[in-house]
Amino acid sequence: VDTLSSDEYEPLNTTQMDVEMKQLDELSAVETEYYSKCKSLVFIMTSAMHTDKLLQHDNSHANSYQYCSEIAEVCSDHVNELMTKLVSAVKRFPTQHEATDDDTKDSNEKDMVEILIMNASIKEQETAQKEVDTLYDGNWLRMVDLCSSKMIFHSFKELYFMLLILAKYN
Repeated sequence: VDTLSSDEYEPLNTTQMDVEMKQLDELSAVETEYYSKCKSLVFIMTSAMHTDKLLQHDNSHANSYQYCSEIAEVCSDHVNELMTKLVSAVKRFPTQHEATDDDTKDSNEKDMVEILIMNASIKEQETAQKEVDTLYDGNWLRMVDLCSSKMIFHSFKELYFMLLILAKYN
């Protein structure tokens, strides 16, 4: 039986949020406020992700691309469904101050920018093999992004709302 403790994973580094975005000094006051809220919430959420429970895999084939990609394939539809539900939930948050009349509600709907979803995909075996060999000492069971999906937010406020939803159910 192969086992892997969750202790072997490092929490998300909040500085990863800094990559490929405009410089902090170019952000508006509201963007800066929501950026700070996002960083704080990500830190709290990743600090709370700890379990002593071990993952167990029954057979010797468990430590292979084939085994892990089969699991990832099964998960991909569920990942896409989760992403769609998260975007729908984020859309329920107000985009400006609380709407008080029909004119403001119409304005809020016009201001909503579509959050883009890149559907879940399975990493190619060659790419995954390089990552497993380089980062995980050949242990396929440590790879956590074999199946991945992305959301593209147009503001830190949208990202913050999504993080609030995830934090509630974490």
